[in-house]
Amino acid sequence: MSPAVKTSLFFIALLVGLTWAFSFLFEADTTGVSRNENGEIKYYGPIDNGRFEEFKRLYQRGDRLLIRSTGGDLNVGMAFGRFIHENRIPLEVVDFCISSCANYVFLSAPVKTLSRHALVVFHGGPKQKNFLDQMERAYAEDAPVGTSYGVENYEAVVTISEDYRQARYALRSANQRNECPEDQIRNFDGRCVPYSAQQRLNFLIKMEEMLYDSVDPFMDKNIPYYGQLHDYESTYQSYRYFGFYYGIDTLEKLNVSGIELKDGVWEPERNPLFDDVYLVEL
Repeated sequence: MSPAVKTSLFFIALLVGLTWAFSFLFEADTTGVSRNENGEIKYYGPIDNGRFEEFKRLYQRGDRLLIRSTGGDLNVGMAFGRFIHENRIPLEVVDFCISSCANYVFLSAPVKTLSRHALVVFHGGPKQKNFLDQMERAYAEDAPVGTSYGVENYEAVVTISEDYRQARYALRSANQRNECPEDQIRNFDGRCVPYSAQQRLNFLIKMEEMLYDSVDPFMDKNIPYYGQLHDYESTYQSYRYFGFYYGIDTLEKLNVSGIELKDGVWEPERNPLFDDVYLVEL
């Protein structure tokens, strides 16, 4: 493999290594993925690569997804959403679907069933106002694994993973061999070019928008963000709430299709998390 290709792969690894995580505030990391004889796959737990790979291993055409998740990795969430969309997998939210679960898994399903007390909670993503600042700090500080930037549990955050650390060291080594400055990479035509946090952020935003376009080009692309903007900005920045949710009418106004109520009734106010989220109306 040529040095240019290797360096480009390190660039992708850096993107993958910066994970967007919602901490496991509501559930211990002891849940998992299982399939029953009725063709239902239960996905209970964080959005991470191990569980997603197990979900794909268990999946059979025609299966239905039951999900209960606080969210997790941004990149895995997008991959999960693409898999849901491409295979037309119907989904039911059991209790809650938060953060990357809401942004990518829920919004990608052709049929989105809400159980009686379910909450679908958003709290930002790569277009969040402070996300670039978080990424720039992560790249600049060379922090240890597990360091997070942003306010965990209350917004999308950047967390340093082991994959990111290994990729960063590999990139530095490659740059030394290729005589590129530390803040640049060698591209396919052999030139040293910048690889800024802004470029990586643009990549993440582009990937998010491409997913939404593939699901439904008419679906509003700012669904994960309205609760952080305008009249809701002060509520968001109070950091008193884990996130925000929309009513059925607002979701339909935002061109989110396929919403169904399991029992014909939706009572999110009876969810134990209800007092920790706020309603966004548009």
